[in-house]
Amino acid sequence: VPPLHDDKVLADWNGLMIAAMAQAGATFDQPGWIDAAIQAFDFVAARMTVEGRLRHSYRADKLGDVAFIDDYAAMAGAAIALFETTGEADYLARAEDWVAMADKHYWDDEAGGYYFTADDGEALIVRSKTAYDSATASGNGLMVGVLARLHALTAKPTYQMRAEALIQAFAKDVEQNPAASCALLNAFDLLRNSLQLVIIGDRTDDATQSLRRAAFETNAPNRVLATIAPGAALPKGHPAQGKTAIDGKPTAYICRGETCSLPITDASELREALRRG
Repeated sequence: VPPLHDDKVLADWNGLMIAAMAQAGATFDQPGWIDAAIQAFDFVAARMTVEGRLRHSYRADKLGDVAFIDDYAAMAGAAIALFETTGEADYLARAEDWVAMADKHYWDDEAGGYYFTADDGEALIVRSKTAYDSATASGNGLMVGVLARLHALTAKPTYQMRAEALIQAFAKDVEQNPAASCALLNAFDLLRNSLQLVIIGDRTDDATQSLRRAAFETNAPNRVLATIAPGAALPKGHPAQGKTAIDGKPTAYICRGETCSLPITDASELREALRRG
């Protein structure tokens, strides 16, 4: 008799793996990895979602309970990673939808922070809420990163405000045991020091692809990438709003806070600029 094994599909673990596969595929020029990430994402979004709400697990055509905050945080992060990798706006919209669902069913209106379980989930004596990491990053820690990236990509102040409120909710816990909250601390650094990279160019253009490869191949943990077509507009309030391609060439701008770099059209120059931060 073969030993039993756990072959459930979990939304949160898939979200973490999808983001890793998408980023690694872009970094190492492995389109097959990106395709695998997209297939996994499509499965969770289609087969593990009921009326817009995620479910935590799937096995043998049966869905598990309503998702936990970790599921929404990880899958929203996966959607953002695929948006940066593919440039497809639908992924960004999906991330925003999942964050809205998390705000509706998991946010603590009194003390701040996201509960682990939904407000209409299984009735429990106490709904737990933590930013401490375990074998995987905490849902609240991941959500700070999701909100920080959404703010950088959309320029919507509500995401920054929610991220700051989330950090404040767990500030005392982090102060007492910072080593247990690395996901939240890393995301806090992203919120404060994001490096917003905008590449303006046709995605099918070889020069645009060279700039994108330079972005992914350079170690810049706080880099948030948006690739837009020439003539397309960035969101109102984005620091690179109004920037254009130079002399018809694909062009990159690196923005920190409200200040953007001079236009960059050479991939080697972009690598060096990203290394300098």
